[in-house]
Amino acid sequence: MGADIKSSQLALDWENTVEEIRRLPGFEGFLKAKTFSQLAPAAHEGPVVILSVDDSRSDALVLIADGWKDKHVSVVNIPLTRFSYEKGQKLCGELTSILKSTGVRDRGEMRKTRLVFSGGGADATFRNILRTLWLDIVQPVIDSLVYQVCHQNDR
Repeated sequence: MGADIKSSQLALDWENTVEEIRRLPGFEGFLKAKTFSQLAPAAHEGPVVILSVDDSRSDALVLIADGWKDKHVSVVNIPLTRFSYEKGQKLCGELTSILKSTGVRDRGEMRKTRLVFSGGGADATFRNILRTLWLDIVQPVIDSLVYQVCHQNDR
C-alpha cells in the first residue's frame, strides 16, 4: 500500500473514530472548541486565558468574573506584540525535536514519563523555549491582569 493511500486511510479512520465517540452520550463535544458559555463558569474560579495566534496578530483573551453575586464575565483582550504565528511554529518544532531526541515522542514503545536531557544543547533549547513563552505570553498576561484586578478593586 502506498504512503498516500495509507495516510488517507488513517485520516478517514481518525474521522470515523471521532464521529463514533461524539455519538456517545456526554461526548458530543469531543475534540471541539468550547463555546463562551461553556468556558465562562470557569472564570469564577480564576481568570481563564485563551490564546489566539494568527498570521496577522496574537492576543490573549482573558475571561474574568466581574463579581461573586452575579454571574457576569468580562473578556479582556491583551495584545501579545512579541509573539507571532511563525514564532509559535518555530517553538513547536524545537520542542518536538527535543522530545523525539529524548525518546518521549517515540511510538511503539513504552512512553517515558520523565524528560531527561542527555546533553547541554537540548537543555539550553528547552530553557530558551520556556523563556520565550514566559517573556512573550505569560508575563504580558500577568502584568495586564495585575492592572485589571487593581482597577476593579478600586471601584
